[in-house]
Amino acid sequence: MEGRSRRQRQQKLGGWPDSPRRVYFVGAGFSAGMGYPVGNRLPTCLMSYLRGESPVGLLSERHYENSLFAASPRGRLEAERIVKTIEFFVRQFFNLPATSLDQIDVAEFYTLAQSLADMPSLFGRDEAAERDGRLPISQLYPALAAVTRSYFTDISATVRKEVLPADLASLFDSLRSERDALVNFNWDEEVDFFGEQGYVTYSLASWRSYPRRRRKGRLLVLRPHGSVGWYDVMQGLGNDQMFFIAEDDERVPRSKIRIVAFPGVELPLDLVSGRFQAFDFPPVIMPPTFAKRFVYEEQLQIWEDVLAVCTAATEFVFLGYSLVPDDFLTRAAIRSALRAGSREEIRCLVVSRSFNQERVNAFRSVFDDGFKAGSLHTPGLSAAKNHLPWDFGKRQPNLAGMIEKQLKDATITADGGGAA
Repeated sequence: MEGRSRRQRQQKLGGWPDSPRRVYFVGAGFSAGMGYPVGNRLPTCLMSYLRGESPVGLLSERHYENSLFAASPRGRLEAERIVKTIEFFVRQFFNLPATSLDQIDVAEFYTLAQSLADMPSLFGRDEAAERDGRLPISQLYPALAAVTRSYFTDISATVRKEVLPADLASLFDSLRSERDALVNFNWDEEVDFFGEQGYVTYSLASWRSYPRRRRKGRLLVLRPHGSVGWYDVMQGLGNDQMFFIAEDDERVPRSKIRIVAFPGVELPLDLVSGRFQAFDFPPVIMPPTFAKRFVYEEQLQIWEDVLAVCTAATEFVFLGYSLVPDDFLTRAAIRSALRAGSREEIRCLVVSRSFNQERVNAFRSVFDDGFKAGSLHTPGLSAAKNHLPWDFGKRQPNLAGMIEKQLKDATITADGGGAA
């Protein structure tokens, strides 16, 4: 009887009676191993990118090229306008100079920018923008999205010139479509790109509904926060071989299908001129805001799919993802899925560089007090069963094996009750 009710729940959630038992959650720490900025560093890195400054960190050691100013003659002028806009924004609403950007909580930064885009007269009309040579403050939010797209695409071009770090290659190669699903919260497209390059047994799909994916032998990749390679079809793009990300999902009515993507990692081209416009075409990405908005039907279906795979899963692996405060939807989805499913045992493993008490509490709020993270104060000490210390980007090809080994003992509960 319990087995039948479980199947009924799964069919109601997504119609996937044979969903993978393991779900990987991919976060910023994972992409940091390839040179992408993490957390509060993102606005600072965007400012540096807009100014054409030399990169720091991993990118400084690689053949990185900034394509921003090469896109069009107006590129440098537009970049200067956005820089002035960010400087005004930080000074006006945070009482800080732009040099202190990394002191601002990234969720607060993007939440306020989004609010001012939605409600441009919230704090009065911005009548001085043209005089000051900057954008109206209401235009900052889409400008940030477009610049982030260009910046991440340049990083991706750099990554593709290099050999993939051995730990990431081993992890990609260990993925199996019949066992695994990936919930990728990052905006970059490295998971999709390297999957298509043969690092995994089955080709990856940026997003496909599960029944179609099974018939095509594809690994399911869900992207709840969007991608720098996703665009609204109404923007008028001229790229070749564009496809709708939900083109084979019967749940989305044809009239509501809007999000298009490219088969490779590329910049959007204007339909009329055929050229890349550096500051146009903001992608469909969900910034780290507390007031998350999902305006496309495809996004709602993705969240439904996340809930469905989590309901059936018995193993949860978090790769550089820490359930940060603004991801309350993720916590709610996992809690709901844990309560909906019937399991004899649940395993949870967090693979991350470090762990503090705040992050431990976040995971315990989802997986109950059975989550153990070992010592939080002794650097280098092997953590307890639910945390694997790892700095992504290493040349050690044993990451997949270490995950398999530690996951066996990473039990959270044995009574099927999920989170308390």
